[in-house]
Order: sequence, then C-alpha cells, then structure tokens
Amino acid sequence: FSGWFTHKIGSLRALRAFVGLYLIPVKHTKPPANVRLEPSF
Repeated sequence: FSGWFTHKIGSLRALRAFVGLYLIPVKHTKPPANVRLEPSF
C-alpha cells in the first residue's frame, strides 16, 4: 500500500509540475494583451 501511495504522490507531483509548466506561458502572455488593449480605448 505504501508503494502505491508514494507512486500516487509522485504522479500528482509530476502532474502539478506539468500543469505549472503549461500555465506559466499563459500567465506571461496575458498581461501584454491587456496592455495592448488599454491604449485602443
């Protein structure tokens, strides 16, 4: 059971790291878009 539990934690940690890497570019590209929209108004 302990091995399965550590495997689950490892997979969750890997998934969290993958999602983090996936979301970092989205967070970086959003502010410039907002800055670009502000002068148009």
